[in-house]
Amino acid sequence: MEISVIRFIILGVISGLTKGAGVLPAGPLNAAVGGTVMFNTTVTPTENPFVSINWNVNDRLIITSTSDGKITTPEYEGRITLFTSTGSLELRNLALNDSGEYRVNITQEGASQMTGSIRLEVLGHLPFLMCHRSDCRPRPDCFHLFPITLCIYCLCLPLSCFVLFVCLSPHCHSPFAKRKKLCCHPDPFTSICEQINSMNFPFEAGLCYGAGVLTVDLLRGAAGKSVTFATSVKPTTEPFMALLWTFSGTINIITSTSADIVGQGYEGRIILDKSTGSLVLKNVTEKDSGEYELIIIPYGAEQIQGTAKLEVQTTVSVPTIACPTENPTEGTTSVNLTCDADGSASTRVWMKDGQPLVSGKRFSFYDGNRVLSISPVDRSDAGEFLCNVSNDLSSATAKCQLTVYYGPDRPTISQWPIREELEESVTLICSAASLPKATFFWKFKHMQMNGPVHYIHEMEMMHLGRYTCTARNPVTGLEASVFHTLSGI
Repeated sequence: MEISVIRFIILGVISGLTKGAGVLPAGPLNAAVGGTVMFNTTVTPTENPFVSINWNVNDRLIITSTSDGKITTPEYEGRITLFTSTGSLELRNLALNDSGEYRVNITQEGASQMTGSIRLEVLGHLPFLMCHRSDCRPRPDCFHLFPITLCIYCLCLPLSCFVLFVCLSPHCHSPFAKRKKLCCHPDPFTSICEQINSMNFPFEAGLCYGAGVLTVDLLRGAAGKSVTFATSVKPTTEPFMALLWTFSGTINIITSTSADIVGQGYEGRIILDKSTGSLVLKNVTEKDSGEYELIIIPYGAEQIQGTAKLEVQTTVSVPTIACPTENPTEGTTSVNLTCDADGSASTRVWMKDGQPLVSGKRFSFYDGNRVLSISPVDRSDAGEFLCNVSNDLSSATAKCQLTVYYGPDRPTISQWPIREELEESVTLICSAASLPKATFFWKFKHMQMNGPVHYIHEMEMMHLGRYTCTARNPVTGLEASVFHTLSGI
């Protein structure tokens, strides 16, 4: 019996019709299984915390945040990050059942409640179609993945069996960018095969492709656990002539014929299902990450093969941030914050004041977001920076308190009383924004007085004239001056 196996993976992002409301943008959001999606609100970050933030999906609670703390539904533990200054939500490690209507309610003290909704569509894998001669029927099997429909036909001729697939949706309007060769085996009905192969089926470019005999292209596993490379082959009563599993193209895992040859390092770590070719790999480590290939050679038929990639991840450790030890100075100094963590860190997110940082202006990211570069630093950069490191298994956060030295800005002089008069006391006060605090001195004629305050107990004619105040920052070494005139009027 000849078998043709076709698998489709939805890769493209397809526009939909549902729209969001309120503080969330128009939707829907489209994302892939295993991926991450960000629900960004239109709320401007506030200094005062909100009274409450509630996120729900299909009227089921995800997380609620109040001044008393946060309550997260167990199935979302470790999968979400709530940004309390805006109400935005990040959802990771998506599954098909995460699709639905997401709603947020934000309550601010002394203001009306803010709400919003948006639909999320998680696109995943179509089921496998095993096209056997016994499966042939006049009507197609149709699979609905919002907002498209794919219909698959089994077409059988006397000596061959073919799989035809057609996209039936208003969105399948692009040029015929993909054309599938549908006649898989030599057939005496050449003219029929030529007609089939010449048909134009409207594929959305980059949307669908076949993937061989393995059920997934990418597997993710946890270090120390087991992973299963499942095939789409139905169990057979008759053994195959040969089963060959290899790693990285050249390393033998197991070759199974009349006897089994297990590769070095795989003894006691694998279980082979000889009726389907499926393989269980136990006690995986990061060194097992890479590409795996299966070749099945049946008796009296063409060989079947498939490939899949394995990513083995370990839980991430609490990261460390290398904070600058020098004195960063506004406008002249650049700093690099480096976030390191042990384990398989697939994602690094930098945040300040509860908001994710993005590249642009003075911020740049390097080495897979491991390094945050700020050039040059500004006084507004002072504060707490967070680095969140995560993978599919865990997440952890480190903090760095950054101090930026600046100033002095141009000083200001205040006088008391505002109108000076002879034989009355007068106080001059000089101030300037600076970190660390500036030192001050006054100059009047040929005299110098130290300190920010100059006091004249009883003003006389000799006290009239121009007073110059100079502020100096002991760290930046910068000075700034301003003058003030006492005229006695």
